Amino acid sequence: MVAMAVVLDGPAAVVLDAESYWQYGQSVAGGDLWLEQHDIAYRTPGYPWLIGLCQFIAGPKALLLLIAIQAAMCVSLVPLCAFIAYHLVGDDRGRVASNAVAIITATGISRYYFARAVLGESLFVFLLMAHVACVVGLWKKPSNWRWAVAGGLVLGTTILVRPVAQWLWVAHFFLFFPILLTKRTDQADDDAEHHFPRRTVSLLALMAIVTGLLLAPWCIRNATMFGRPFVTEFVGRNIWIVTFQDQAGAGLPLPTTPEAKRLRQLVLIAHPEANLSNTWDVSNALVKSGMADDKADHLMKSVAAQAIGSDLRTWLERFVRRTVNFFRCIADEPPTFTSEAELPKSQDWWRYPNWLETYLRRLRFAPNLFANMAVSLGLFLSWITLVLSRKDWWIGWWLGAMIGYFAFVTAAIEIPAYRYRLVAEPLMGIVGGLGISSLLSFRSKIPCESP
Repeated sequence: MVAMAVVLDGPAAVVLDAESYWQYGQSVAGGDLWLEQHDIAYRTPGYPWLIGLCQFIAGPKALLLLIAIQAAMCVSLVPLCAFIAYHLVGDDRGRVASNAVAIITATGISRYYFARAVLGESLFVFLLMAHVACVVGLWKKPSNWRWAVAGGLVLGTTILVRPVAQWLWVAHFFLFFPILLTKRTDQADDDAEHHFPRRTVSLLALMAIVTGLLLAPWCIRNATMFGRPFVTEFVGRNIWIVTFQDQAGAGLPLPTTPEAKRLRQLVLIAHPEANLSNTWDVSNALVKSGMADDKADHLMKSVAAQAIGSDLRTWLERFVRRTVNFFRCIADEPPTFTSEAELPKSQDWWRYPNWLETYLRRLRFAPNLFANMAVSLGLFLSWITLVLSRKDWWIGWWLGAMIGYFAFVTAAIEIPAYRYRLVAEPLMGIVGGLGISSLLSFRSKIPCESP
C-alpha cells in the first residue's frame, strides 16, 4: 500500500542523471547492447539494460513498467532482509530477529520515493541484498555450490549496476574466517559442513570466478574502445569533487605540477569560463579538447592525488568528517513529479495525488537531523551488542565491515548525500534487528531470584 501510494503520485522528473540513463536505455532498446554509440568509460550497463528492456517491451508505458518493477524490488526487501536475519541467527532468536528486521526495513519510506525515479538505487539495493542472502546461504551450507554460483552471478550483476560493489567481497572474510580456522572433523552433527575449510575456500573461489566471467564481456568492450580492460573509470572525477570542492570537500588549491598546468591549459582553451573546482566543468572540457574519456579521468585522478599529497592532513580531516556525515546527513526533498515537460515525450504519464502519500512525506525520518542521529546511535549500540556476543561476534564484524565499506568508500570519493546512504540502510536494519534479538535473549537468560 505504501509503495502504491507513492507511485500513484506520479513519476519523478527525468532530468540530469535520470535523463542520461533514459538515453542509454533507448540505445539498448535500439540494439546497442554494449553502448558502443556512447564513448564513455564512467558508466556501467546494468541499469541501462533494465531501462532498455522496459522500453523494448512496453513502448510508451516503459516508464510505468520500470517504476512498477523498482517499487516491487523495494517491497521485496522486507522478506529478503527477514530471511537473511533468520538464517544468520539460526536458533530460537531467529523468529524475533526476522520480525524485528522486517518491521525496521518496512519503515524505510524514503526508499519508495527513489523507486519512482529513473535512478539505479532501487535495483542496486535489491541486488546487493540478494547477494548477501546468497552469501548467508553459502555460510550455512558450505558444501552447496549453487549458493556460490548464485552469489557470483548476483555480485557481478550488482557491479554492472554500480561498480562501488566490486570490492565488497573483502568484507565476507569476516563471516567465513571462523570456518577457515577450523580443523576437519568426522563428527556427524548438523554443523559438520563447517569443518571443511578447503571445500569452503573452493566455493568462495567459484563465486569469484563466476563474478569475473560475468564482468568479462564489459571489460572486453572497454578494452576494444579504450585500449585496456576495466569495469569503469570514474575515480578521478569523484576524487576531484572531494579534493577541490569547498565545504564538505577539502577545498585544496590546484597544484603547480606539470600535469596540473597541462590540465588547466586544456580546460581553459576548451571552456574559458570553466570552474576548475567543478568536476563536470573540468571533465567535459577535457573531453571536448579531444582527450579520450578514460584518459581524462586518469589525468584528473593524477592531479587530485598530487594536491592531496601536498596537504594530506586537511584531506584526511575532511574525510573523517564525511565519514561521520554518511550516517547523519539528512535527506533532501525526494525525487518528485514537477511537470510533463520534464518527462520523456514518448511516455504516458500519470498523477494521482493522495492523502496517504502526503502523510508519508511528512512521516519520513530522513529529513530530521536529530532522528538520524538517534537512529545512528541505536545502530551503533546494536552493533556493539553483536560484537560483544560470544556467539554472534563474527556476524557483527561482517555486517559492520559491509556498512563501513560503503561509508568509507563514499567518504573517499563522494560528498555524502542520502541517496548514497540509502544503499546501506537494509544492512543497518539487519544490524538493528539482530541487536534487538540478542538483547532480548540476554535478558531472558538472567536468572530470577526465588521469592
